[in-house]
Amino acid sequence: MKNLSKNFFFLIACILTFSSFIDSKPVLEVLLSVPGKFMGTTYSQVDSSRKKWTTRKPLPVDSARKIARYLLDSNPVFKEDWNNEVLFEHNKDYSELPENVTFTLLGKDEEFYMNWYGYLSWGFGMRRGKLHAGLDICLSIGDTVACAFDGVVRYAGVHKKGYGRCVIVRHLNGLETLYGHLSKICVDTNEFLKAGQLVGLGGSSGKSTGPHLHFETRYKDIPFNPFLLIDSLSHKLRSNTITLSKEQMTYHPNLTPKNKRNSNKTDTKKTHFDPSKTPNFYTVKKGDSIWGISQRYGLTEQQLKKLNGLKSDKLQIGQKLKLK
Repeated sequence: MKNLSKNFFFLIACILTFSSFIDSKPVLEVLLSVPGKFMGTTYSQVDSSRKKWTTRKPLPVDSARKIARYLLDSNPVFKEDWNNEVLFEHNKDYSELPENVTFTLLGKDEEFYMNWYGYLSWGFGMRRGKLHAGLDICLSIGDTVACAFDGVVRYAGVHKKGYGRCVIVRHLNGLETLYGHLSKICVDTNEFLKAGQLVGLGGSSGKSTGPHLHFETRYKDIPFNPFLLIDSLSHKLRSNTITLSKEQMTYHPNLTPKNKRNSNKTDTKKTHFDPSKTPNFYTVKKGDSIWGISQRYGLTEQQLKKLNGLKSDKLQIGQKLKLK
């Protein structure tokens, strides 16, 4: 058995060595999609028998084009900084943003779709001294990725420095969602999409260590925590409206040094969670994490660990955690 294991890892080492001489990204993606631990990191996979495929049929091409053209020509939301060539504009003066902005998330007959395969590998926040501006949702290469809200595709292309194959959709309320590290893009720019409609296929393109969907929510190019909109456990919208404070909208590494210092501070009260509704205990379920539970109940990870005497982030299904 030991010899078999040694031979397996020797074979992988040979392939990785060979990959340094050729463009072998697809080979590496296949290797990284192996369930379990690989290269020291655990990747949660969804086997082919449980793949999650989108079921919403796209609008007829002519209808989708007419809707997109109408929105782009008449709706001011789609006129400001509409650029199909670049991901974001970073030269704005954010000091003129209002203290609070309220958005209606769903209009009449509109829906919300959350891409979820059971596990979150990393959340929104500081990572190695830089802002990780979205959620890393585990998936398998080839899993379908769908649009969260109705909207028009602003960007669909390859971002070599980080996001890889990437799609950005601007929605009817001015918010944008980003879908990164795709293996295939299935939409075009200036195309109208309904919530739940196919955007692309999951992958590990760009700066990625394994198959996952990098999902962001942004307003005027500024990222904010998607879990301010979405309940981290039920994966449904918290409410039909959201109010973002200026502080939340300027949690961004490309701002002034003063704002950079302030952005490292986490103010959990601004998630609009009502502390009076916090139960005394929470029972850990499959897919839960210290970060997700703390976000849901308005705590920091450190507070939750201290309450329960935890020294690591490991949790067990059925484990009871103190919340007060």
